[in-house]
Parts: sequence; C-alpha cells; structure tokens
Amino acid sequence: TAKIAECAYLQEAVNAKVEETNQISEEFNNAAAATESFAQKSCTSYRACREKTIAEYHQTVGPCQPTGAYGEGGDCVKNREVDRKNEWDSTQQIACMLRHYCEGGSFKEELLKECKGSIDTYHLAVTYPQVPEEMPCELPDCGRCPGCDECVDRPYYQYETPCYATPMNEQPTCVEEPECPEWCSEPDRQQQIGAPPPTTTTQAPTEEQAARDLPSWLGGGPKCPGSDALVHAGCKVTVTASATCDQVSEEIHARVSGQYSLWHDPHNNGTYTLDSVKASTLNLRRTKANGQYTDKQLFTLVPEGISALVPEGSKCQIQGCSQSQVFSVVDMSTNYCNLRMLYCGSAEGCKPVKHHFAITEDSVLPIGGAGTDAGQCLRV
Repeated sequence: TAKIAECAYLQEAVNAKVEETNQISEEFNNAAAATESFAQKSCTSYRACREKTIAEYHQTVGPCQPTGAYGEGGDCVKNREVDRKNEWDSTQQIACMLRHYCEGGSFKEELLKECKGSIDTYHLAVTYPQVPEEMPCELPDCGRCPGCDECVDRPYYQYETPCYATPMNEQPTCVEEPECPEWCSEPDRQQQIGAPPPTTTTQAPTEEQAARDLPSWLGGGPKCPGSDALVHAGCKVTVTASATCDQVSEEIHARVSGQYSLWHDPHNNGTYTLDSVKASTLNLRRTKANGQYTDKQLFTLVPEGISALVPEGSKCQIQGCSQSQVFSVVDMSTNYCNLRMLYCGSAEGCKPVKHHFAITEDSVLPIGGAGTDAGQCLRV
C-alpha cells in the first residue's frame, strides 16, 4: 500500500513537472517570438535611418547643381569649396601683380605666370569623411521549445528520460509498453492503472506527508499566479525562514493589513492586497504607487522537513512567485522586490510588524529579463 501511494505521489509530481515545463516552454517561445519581432523592427528602422542620413549627407556635401550667378554655385560644401578656391586665386593674383607694379611700374606677362605659380589653396581643401559600410543586420532564429504535452498523464515509470530534461528541439518519448518497477507487484500495478484497491486498514499519507517524502528535484518549485500577458517579467524565490509557517503567514498578514499606519512598502510605496488564503497558499497583488501597474504574487508555505532544502527544526520554506500582468521584458527588480518585502527581516533592512525571524534565500530565479537586485527594494 505504501508503494502504491508512492506511485500516486510520484505520478502527481511528474505531472506537475510536465505542467511546469509546458509553462516554461510557452514563456520561452513567447519571448523568442518577441525577440525576433523586435529584431525585425530594429533592422527595418536601421536601414531606413541609414538611407535617410546618407541622403542628407550628400545633400549637404554635394556636389550640387549651380545656379549660374556668382556666389551662388550651389548650396553645398563641395561647390562652396570651389568658389572659395577661385576667389583666393583671384585675390592673390591681384595682390601679386600690384606688388610687381609698385616695384617696376609695369605689368608683364611673365610676371603674371610667376604670380599664378606661387598661389596655393591647400589650406582651403576640405576633407570629406567616407560613408561607413552598412552594418549587417541578421535576424535571430530562436527556435522553439517543444514542451511535454505528449507525455501528460503517463505513469512516471513510462518515461525513458525525465521529460523536463529532454534537450530542446527533441520531442519527449514515452515507452508504449511500460514495465512495472521491480518493487511493484502485479496487484499493485492493477491498482495503479485504475483497478479497485484492496481492502486495507492503512490510511494513505496526507498531502503534507507525501510532500515530505518526495526528493527535492520532484518538489515542483514555486507555483506562479499566472499572467494574461504572453510576454512578461517575473521572479521565483525559495526562502528558508527561522520561524513556523504560521508565524510567516501571520507576518505577511500583519504587513498587508498594517498599511499605512504600522507598515508601508519600502519599495516605492506600493499597495498590497490579500486576495485569498487557502491552507498554506496566499494570493496577493501589488499596485504601483501611481496606480498604473499591478503585479500578482503567490506564496506557498511548506512546514519544516517537507523539502530537502529545509532541515529539521522550527523552520518554514517560503515558495514565492510574482508576475507582471502586462507586456514586459525587464522590470528593474520589481517582481523580486514584490516578494522580498513581505518576508525580509531586520537584517535585510526591513521592519517586521509581528514576528522577527532570520531568512536565507536559497534560490532566486528571474523570469524573462527581470532583475534580482535587492538594492532596488529599499527605495521610496
């Protein structure tokens, strides 16, 4: 019976991982599509800007069509350069001939040739920069992540390899004729696939006990509240608190209900709202101080010893996830701060309301291009 229960819990954990993988696959594919679209627009914009700039450069530099009148050789630099050189030649010839006239009292043809030969216009020469080569604009091919839909609801021992570990661009494979594990007898297998269970007085483990026996890699990780935006920033955290889960929950409640007399959000004075509480799960949302943007948060509190990350003792594992609800790629660490401000302690520069406890952030995983800078959190 214990092994049958273990089968069920492992199956549930595998299905959770498949669901998580599909969600990550969808996020990856959406981000890839957004990246390709952005690159396409950037390349088009670059080419249009380059063509316009080159046209304006040639219009300014020239050469351009002269109008015919003196001093109106065309409103561009190359034509004006020619005019300035001609003017310099003329004025220097006149100055040279006048100097010879004053010295000899007459004009001579050989003196005119000598004057022309002594004039130099090098100081009037303009150096024109070359138009740079066009930069290559290659569109990225981000590929697509296949997900695990093919293997949903398969018994966990039917997988040749864990579905979430399947390399990208390779479809997951399932064994069509599964073999029951050695420890699983034929009656156990019949019950696993749906046959009526045998009469027994042994009670099935509770959900909490089942989670306690799962290895850490089957824990499913922090669950997320979901977002209507296909491309969005977010953050997942796994935190160990030196307090019971009841105390952690009470502290989160106290901070939210204490706005703004007992507590305020240190991260730009946002406003938290507690939407629902179900067992060890808390659903919240935080609205920016200007009221323009709202992010959703989901906390799951796991009592001591249920996860391999949490040792024995009066501790609680906080699994949290925050997601933006509008299109976003980067978030200046906002989603991370949305979570951190509800569990941080005095050591992190925060002001607890009801319970003081130490924390250790075991993992901080950004979603999309989200930031994870704790220094951004204590700013008003």
